[in-house]
Order: sequence, then C-alpha cells, then structure tokens
Amino acid sequence: MRFLLLLLFGLPSFCSTFGSEANFTFTYLKPTDKVISFADSLSVLYDHEGKYNIDEILQMPPSAFTKPDFEDENTFPLILWSSFQLQNKSSKTWNAYLDFCNNADSVWVYTFESGHIIDEDFTGAVLKPYAKELPSPKNYLFISLDKGKTKTYYCKIRFNKWIAPVHQTHVFIHPTKETLHIITERYTWHSFYAGIMLLFCLVSTFLFFIFRESIFLYFAMLMFSFGVYFPRMNDVVEVFLSHPLLNDFVLHKHIIISSIVLSLFLFITHFIDLKKRWTSYHTLFAIYTGLTVVCPHICRWLIADSLLAVQITNLTILIWSILGIIPIIRFSLKQYPQARILLISIAILFLGSIISLLGAMRILPDIWIVRYGIQIGLILFSGILFYALFDRITTIKSEKMHFEELDHLKSRFFANISHEFRTPLTLVMGPIQQVLDKQQNETDKNLLNVAHHNAQRLLQLINQLLDLSKLEAGKMELKAKPLNFVKLLKGITMSFESLAVRKNIQLHFINQGATSFLYLDKDKVEKIFYNLLSNAFKFTPEQGEITVAIAEQKNHLEISIKDNGIGISASRLPFIFNRFFQVDSSETREQEGTGIGLALVKELVQLHKGKIEVQSEEGEGTTFTLQFPKGKAHLKESDIDEAGSTSMEANVLTSIEILQDSNITLQPYSKDSNKKSKKLPIVLVIEDNPDVRAYIRQYLVASFQVLEAVNGQEGIDKALEHLPDLVISDVMMPKKNGYEVCRTLKTNERTSHIPVILLTAKAAQEEKLQGLETGADDYLVKPFDTKELEVRVRNLIELRHILRKRFSEAPTIEPEAIQTNSVDKAFLEKVCSIVEAHLGDEQFGAEVLASSVNMSRVHLNRKLKALTDETANKFIRSFRLQKAMKMLQQQEGNVSEVAFETGFGSTAYFVKCFREKYGQTPGTLLNE
Repeated sequence: MRFLLLLLFGLPSFCSTFGSEANFTFTYLKPTDKVISFADSLSVLYDHEGKYNIDEILQMPPSAFTKPDFEDENTFPLILWSSFQLQNKSSKTWNAYLDFCNNADSVWVYTFESGHIIDEDFTGAVLKPYAKELPSPKNYLFISLDKGKTKTYYCKIRFNKWIAPVHQTHVFIHPTKETLHIITERYTWHSFYAGIMLLFCLVSTFLFFIFRESIFLYFAMLMFSFGVYFPRMNDVVEVFLSHPLLNDFVLHKHIIISSIVLSLFLFITHFIDLKKRWTSYHTLFAIYTGLTVVCPHICRWLIADSLLAVQITNLTILIWSILGIIPIIRFSLKQYPQARILLISIAILFLGSIISLLGAMRILPDIWIVRYGIQIGLILFSGILFYALFDRITTIKSEKMHFEELDHLKSRFFANISHEFRTPLTLVMGPIQQVLDKQQNETDKNLLNVAHHNAQRLLQLINQLLDLSKLEAGKMELKAKPLNFVKLLKGITMSFESLAVRKNIQLHFINQGATSFLYLDKDKVEKIFYNLLSNAFKFTPEQGEITVAIAEQKNHLEISIKDNGIGISASRLPFIFNRFFQVDSSETREQEGTGIGLALVKELVQLHKGKIEVQSEEGEGTTFTLQFPKGKAHLKESDIDEAGSTSMEANVLTSIEILQDSNITLQPYSKDSNKKSKKLPIVLVIEDNPDVRAYIRQYLVASFQVLEAVNGQEGIDKALEHLPDLVISDVMMPKKNGYEVCRTLKTNERTSHIPVILLTAKAAQEEKLQGLETGADDYLVKPFDTKELEVRVRNLIELRHILRKRFSEAPTIEPEAIQTNSVDKAFLEKVCSIVEAHLGDEQFGAEVLASSVNMSRVHLNRKLKALTDETANKFIRSFRLQKAMKMLQQQEGNVSEVAFETGFGSTAYFVKCFREKYGQTPGTLLNE
C-alpha cells in the first residue's frame, strides 16, 4: 500500500505506515492538491446489531478489524466501525475535509489525541445540506492537524439501505481550498445555467398566455426540464430545496429524462410541423416516444441489475435520438427553414457534448469551457431556438391584426345591417300590435300573437348585435344602482322554473350566506344571466341538473352556474367568448345559436369590472364562474345612477322573457267557459313546443275538446285519466318520445282503442315505418297542413264511431270480427267470458265487472263505450239477450226459464228488453 501511495503522490510529499493505535496511519509530509483515498486501506468491524459504543471499540484488539468482505450478504441497516491515524510532519497546519459515502445515513467521527477524545463530529444523509459544515449533499467533515501533531480518528458509519460493497469504505481527504473552490464554482455555474433556462421558460410561458400558441408552452416545458437536469445531477437543487422526496436521485433522474424526451418530441414535431408534412413518420415517432418515456421507470422496477437497466434505457434514448434527427435532416435538405435552424442548434449541442466527453476522458485540458461544454451547448441551443420563435411571434401578430381587422369589419357589418333590420321589423311589429288591439276574432288574434312573439325573438337577436357594436365602440353606458343581488338572481333563476319542469331538469338555487347589495345595471345583469341560463338549459339533456350558487367573498360576490350537460371540448373552450364563435358549428348541430350570446356576456361582465371564467369537460358538463365587486369604488361617477334607485328593497326582478318556454297568449280550451263543448270528441295534443301546441289547438278547438300535454309522460298520464277519442303526438319530446307514447297507449287495455296520429320532422321512409309499427293509426310529416290534420282527425274519429255503431247493431257479439287491435280483442273476449261466467247471476252488474277487469266503473264505461258504443250495464244486458236468443232458437226452455237462466229476474222485463233489441217477443221467436 505504501508503494502505491508513493507512486501516486510522489515520495517527497508524504509517506504512510501502520501504527499501533489505529488500523491505518497516514503521514502528511508536504501540501498537495490531490484527493487522497483511504478506501482500499481501511479495515472494518461490522456491528450488525448496533451494540457497541466508542469505549467498547477502544478495547477491541486490532485483529477485530478486518478487510471488508464484499462477498458477504450484509443485512440492513448496516453499521460498521473503522479507524485511521493522521500524522502531520510538514511545516504547516494541515486543513482538509473528510469525505464519506453520500449514501451513508449517519457518520460519527471521534477524534483522539494523546489517548483522549478531543472532538466528536456528526454528519450523514439525515442532515439537510444547509445544516452540514459545507452546504452540500456530500458527507463532508472538516479536520485540522497542527504541524508535528498526530491524531487518531474512529468512524462509526450507518447505512439504512443497500449500497455497493465498494462504497462501504468510501473515505477520502479533500484539500480545503480546492474543495471550496470546486463547490463554489459548481453551484455558481449551475445556478447561472438554471437561471438562464428558467428565464427562457418564463418568457415562453408568458408568450403562450399572450398568443395561445402551443409551441411556446412546449418550449417552456423543454427549458424547465433542461434547467433542472444538471443542477439536480450535480446536487445543487438539494442545497436550496430539502425534502425527503429529493433523496431519490435515480427516480428524479428518470423523471427529468422522460420530461426532456417528451418536451423535445412535442417541440420538434410542432416546430417543423411533422404531423402535417410526414404523417406516417409522426405516428411512428410518437409511439416510440411513449415507449422511451416509460422505459426508465419500467426498467427500474422490473430489472434487478441496475447496470443492465441503465444500458437498456440508454440504448432506447439513442434510438429515439436517431429517429428524431431523421426528419430534421430530411426537411433541411428540402430547404425548410425551421428544420435548418433546428439542425444548426442540435449540431452546436452535439459539439458541446463531445467537448465535455473528451474533457471527462482527460483528452482535453480541465478548463471551465471543457468541463461545462454540454451546458454551454444547451444554452446556445436554447438561445437559437428562442430567437427563431420570435419569427413566429411576428407571423402571429400579423395574423392577429388581420383577424382583428376582419372582426371589426364583421362587427361593423352586423351593426349596420342590424340597424337596417330594425326599420322593417318595427313596421312589422307595429301593425301587428295595432291589429291585435282591435281584433275580436280569437283565431286570428292567436295567429297574430304567434307572429308577434317570433318578431320579438328576432328583435332580441338584433339588439344583441347592437349591444356588441356599442361595447366595441365604447358607447355603451353603465347605469349602476344598488340592487339586492340575491333577490335579483333568484328571480332570474326561478323564471326558468317552468322550462326546467318541461325539460325534466332539476334547477337549484343555493345562497351560501350572501347578503350584500351590489351596484349593478339591472337590465345588463338580466341579459348576462339570461344568456348563461339559456345556454345551460340548451345544452343540458333531460334528467340533467343545473345549479346556480352565490357566495360572498371578502371583496366580491361569486356566482357559479353549473350544469351536467354535454360540455365543451378542450380545443374549443378557449374560444367560447369570441364573437360569432359557436361550440357546435357543424351543419348537423343540435342546438341553434348565433355565437354572440357569450361574447355579449363577457363584455357586460367586464363593463361592471367583474370577471367571468369557464371550466368544462366534454361529456361531464360546464361551470361558469362570475365575480362582481362590492361597493362602488371601482365605478366611475358617470356609471352610477343613484337617482334611479328609490329603494334598494324595491329592486326585485319582476319579469324576464324566457324565449325557450314562452307561452303565447292563446285562449286554451276550458270546459267551464264552454259548456256546449262537453259533448264534443276529446283530442289530446302532446307537443313540447308551446307555439306548435297553440297552432294545432287553434284549428281543432271549434270542433273538439282539446287537452294538452307538454311531454310524453304527461301525455300518457292524461290519456289514462281522460281516455280521449284521439291522440296527436310529436315524436321528439322530453321524458317519453312519440314512439314510446304510442307503444304504451296501444299496449294498455284502457287506452288500446284510442287512435294515435304521430307528428315529426323526420321524413325518411324508415321513420314512418317505425311510427306505424308502434301501432300509430296515422303519420304526418312536418311542416303539415292544418286542414289535412283536421280531416285526418275527423276521419279516424268517424271510423271509430262507425265501428262502435256496427258492433252495437250486430245481433251477436263477435270480438274477432270487429276489432283490429289484438289488445282490444283480448279485452272484449275477457269481458265476455266474465259475463258468461255470471250469466245466471241477477245481481251481477257493472261494479262487479269493473272489479273483475281491474278498472274503475268510470274507466270501464269509457272503454266499452269506445269499443261497443255501450256502457257496461248495457253491454251485460246485450250479452244476456244474445245468449237468450240462442237458447230460444235451440228450444232449451220456455220464456220464463230462459229469462231466469240469463239473469233476468222478471219475465216481463226480459220480454220488454228482447223486443227492443230484436223487434219481436221471445214467445214469437220460440213459436217460429
């Protein structure tokens, strides 16, 4: 060992010998800047159970310390003791740092001089870097040895997890000056490097939020990943940030490498537009990138041999690098400027890496530009690409200015055309209103109401366009006054209640303790929340839920409107407040819209100095969050209309027009107001659109009693309750569609006889067949002619009347010959069998029959009346008379006996009923 040390450091500097007080003695002869290693010279004593203390170790004979047994399977935690002696025979005091293994959990060093402990020091991974003698993750301990002095050091080292056996005796001595210089240089350089990268990252992130271009976000991700790589790999991060999670060096290395690979893939492919220019290769590269990202983590957990895992990971990254450079070279050869810039920057990075590698191999001198060649290359690489991004900024600015100019032109165009629309619209609405005021004919008046209502809808759209143009020109004024905002918002919300019921949507209003009055322009606030709630109802399906919540914060009120509707895709979410942007812009979009509602909402909220945000996930729903500041300090004096507010408590919303659920002022059918109509046939109209219901009713109310239902389920319920003579049903409706309504009515004994006409906008042949297959009696396609509808209604009702008359006049009851519906046939057969079973029971009547078929007497009478034109009692009597006629024809008894057998208690009454039905007496028939 002495020979090796002499060869390594030179004979004049120092010599080493074995002494009696320690296992190993080192003699310092002359100052040196070399790092001295004791790793191969130390003997150790394994203290597996941790039962020895320093006093007991001092009593141990030298033979207790042996060379480490690297073949031994040590258990952990592992505790070992070692010792060495230092002699200073130079002319100066010797100051240095003891360096122990970084993975050592705890290190105790006891210093002996002249047989006494003069010092006890502690270090190890349990200490945070800034708590150590040197601010470093390394386990350094300072030692000082005066000239001519000798000191003995006993070390107790504890490892809590497995390490390579060669590191168990990892003990080095570092020169003080050089160590401080290296640490300072490394921390300073890597902090500077990280600062540059962080600056690139922050600027790119800022540009992303300005221009909303993903390339800036990907570049920011790349800069952040590069920025933390070298500081973390050189233990700089741990000096400034200390946390147990930072101890897993390997995990951090894999995460950072994966982040670099992913960020480079995203940046490169977008920078050279790989997906568009070479789609198939982009797909291949993306798949392999995913494999490269997860490879380090998979290898770490599945491969026990750490060296093999590193080799596999490195090979994967090498192949990925080659795949990444191929399209760059290809596009560079095609004179694509972005690819050439990228190729130049990669070449510089590659050159820096080569310089660092040659420096590590001692081929190039150990100077800072060699030592940090790869970091310098990365800074130049990032700088070139960052500069190249500014060209994209210029293009984006140019495009943005162009789009803004188009937007201004579009807004001015719509403002001008809106003004042009208002004049003829005024001339339309004015005369309609004048005629309405003078009109006495209810039919004409209702038609005019429909026209006037839809003209108002058109006027509202025009007003929204004008509001947008005013906001853009800065001409819209705010007239804010103190409002009881909770009452105002609750009134707006509850005005949608009828729409919620019609669409079967749960509507909730939640006040989380808000009580403050706000300075608001009531008209503009109504427009804000009307648009937001209209959108929520528009895009929330049946059985959905909409919640309006208001909460009071320190400086503002916060309102959220949440629905669980169809949601908005992430690609479209950033643009929903843009003017004329529609979430569903396809030709087959399910909901109508102009794309100006949300743009107007945002402008009006900002006019109040408020904020609006949106969160949405496709298929999960959307949440709009609004904030309105308290007080009036945020408003100008000209924005406040104190005179317009007589009482804050009086500011309660009185009305708001809900276009989707607007009820036209049409006179509904009323039994109380028209007694004569009681004898008219009953027609049930099931239609969710109030205008269409009113339109149909207008043409039927003169000849029929008209009942209405706003959805399929309500239609079924009303059909079961009233047993109408005919049902007209739309197909597309909430809760139950027209097919389900028809199928339900046609399969129910109580309603199976009712004719059903289906109305729909679907004109395809298969749609018609589907409707007819459910049992519908007729089918009309929208738009339909009301006269045709009325004729079809009359024909179906008249056909039923003819069938009933034929049944009632038939000499015998034959269900199979009369009914076209199997349910009706089965019902009549059941009724006939029940009556026949009680044929001789004089007390058997309508009540018992109704109970036997599980119906009320009223419903049984309506059902039999619809099928046979007879009430239950008349039907029973007709059936008895039919049986009596057969018995008389077959001479099964005299008149009195037949009367008794068929349930007639009085022979005279039997003769009377028989004569009324058949035109002759039973005796005459018997004699014949």
